[in-house]
Amino acid sequence: MSELKQRPLATLGELADEPVEQTGPISEFIYVDISSIDRETKKITAAKPMTLLQAPSRAKQHLRAGDVLVSMTRPNLRLANTTDPRSARR
Repeated sequence: MSELKQRPLATLGELADEPVEQTGPISEFIYVDISSIDRETKKITAAKPMTLLQAPSRAKQHLRAGDVLVSMTRPNLRLANTTDPRSARR
């Protein structure tokens, strides 16, 4: 029997550690959007400094090391990225 069949089913909400924080810093922070991810390497290469007031309302979520980013607006690009612990601290 496979390990997958032995595990109980759960929703993503049940597996999540905590709710996504949607408040942000008052000062400048590093903004990551889908255009920040290189198509070839799938790494964040063009993150931009921005203030909370400049950021789109849909994008005010705090990234932590190991978070997985998936493009929902352009799925044909097949862009996905796991945040690097070094870049997530910035």
